Amino acid sequence: TPSQGGGGGDGEAAGAADDEDHDAGEDEDDGQVGMRQRGLFICRAAFQLPPTVNDRDFVFHELVLPLTDGRVCVIAWNAEWAKYPADTSYFPAYVRGKMVLSGYLAEPVSNGFCRVTYLVHTDPKGWIPPWVVDLVAPGQALNIARLRTHFDAIRCVAKRRGGGGRGM
Repeated sequence: TPSQGGGGGDGEAAGAADDEDHDAGEDEDDGQVGMRQRGLFICRAAFQLPPTVNDRDFVFHELVLPLTDGRVCVIAWNAEWAKYPADTSYFPAYVRGKMVLSGYLAEPVSNGFCRVTYLVHTDPKGWIPPWVVDLVAPGQALNIARLRTHFDAIRCVAKRRGGGGRGM
């Protein structure tokens, strides 16, 4: 299963960067997400696989684009990050995969609901037995479920603060 920073987890970009501007290349203190400029992040995500198969990690750029029509587009692609080099001596238990192109498109539908389209194209590098692929691949759909849980939590906080909690 995916993990953040090497443990078990959910495959999201590890950590969360706040919404302030930073100089290009400045890293966040939380470790695995750095903000390059507003809306552009550099991230590391690690995936723990069953025993006998090397775990994988990915370093990638993530661009978050709020569009003028209310949609939100998130695009991710492979990156190099000096903080997490691909050199196997740095993370000997991991094989560095390649994030070819991945992303989300969230479109408002009505009454605070949205439709999410999810695309993921990665090259995990190396050999992964077919039974592991069959075990791990269906979990990718759970990324959308985790997004819903995230936005439901935001909606609840907004309602408690009197904001109504509408929108994505």
